[in-house]
Amino acid sequence: MRRYRKILNIRLISAIVLLLVISSSSIFRSCYFEENYQTIHSDKSILVLFTRYDDVVPKIKSYLDNAKKSIYIAVFEIGNRELIQGLMDAKNRGIDVKIITDKDNLDYPELQKVLNSNIEVVFQEDNSYMHHKFAIIDEEIVITGSMNWTDNDIYKNDNNILIIRSKALAGNYLKEFNQMFYEKKFSRAKEKIGNNIIMLDDIRIENYFSPEEKPSRRIIEIIDQSQKTIDFMAFSFTHDKIASAMIRAHSRGVKVSGIFETRQVSKFSEYEKLKEKGMNVILDKNPKNMHNKVIIVDSSIVITGSYNFSSNADNENDENVIIIFSKEVALKYLNYFNRLLN
Repeated sequence: MRRYRKILNIRLISAIVLLLVISSSSIFRSCYFEENYQTIHSDKSILVLFTRYDDVVPKIKSYLDNAKKSIYIAVFEIGNRELIQGLMDAKNRGIDVKIITDKDNLDYPELQKVLNSNIEVVFQEDNSYMHHKFAIIDEEIVITGSMNWTDNDIYKNDNNILIIRSKALAGNYLKEFNQMFYEKKFSRAKEKIGNNIIMLDDIRIENYFSPEEKPSRRIIEIIDQSQKTIDFMAFSFTHDKIASAMIRAHSRGVKVSGIFETRQVSKFSEYEKLKEKGMNVILDKNPKNMHNKVIIVDSSIVITGSYNFSSNADNENDENVIIIFSKEVALKYLNYFNRLLN
């Protein structure tokens, strides 16, 4: 009987220890995944959404509707009626609303409504593109990713969106916004933002802007440090040095898999080069556009933003890159990647 009780006590202690280890794990601490992978939260600071799978417009509009002070938008194309109505409603209730967009996209009828309202709009008129897709809410919340605010990008194309609550990160985006809006500095005229590394709870976030901070340098460095896997989704991939870094990774045994947007494959694309090296690269199946610009490294690092993997994105266009060091966030992107891959 004593031996039986001793065994029972040992098992009970082991179970308690195991429960404590699990509860302290970063996967379980203030994080949850819904079974249908609709949302992911890490200490309620990071939200990940994907077009065609998630209700993107209601989620973004809820942030616009709940803004208390300011909404600053820098988006290449703006044309979705509901989001534009959200901006005009915010302006009408006294919120400071400012917009930067690219001159090539003046023909959206909904954007004309904004121009006829009291919202201040600045157009990038250089030969390069103001290719950002970000919003700053109350100088605290950043909405960024690959999605333009248009019906095509929301409902037909494949895109990813990050919504991050961080005053430090919002401060970076605000500096970028102010250079373009107030100083009318675009492309190579802009100055470096700095403050590239931000800790959000226990998550490391890195943030870079083009062309002033040459994001390719950091992207290549991370690829060169990869150990097991690289999974990527690329709308446009013509950057030879990034491709060469993937080839080096592949040659040392890293498993490289990728999805290319079919209509962007040309003689300049890295598709054939990577395929000939034996990497698992495919053309996307979306009859519209696979518009993501994502690299997932070792199932724990996510690189995303407006930045296509191209020389123009690195040297000419106004772009932003977010790098998140989080297995939880990477899992969300990997599940999405596998959906598009299969």
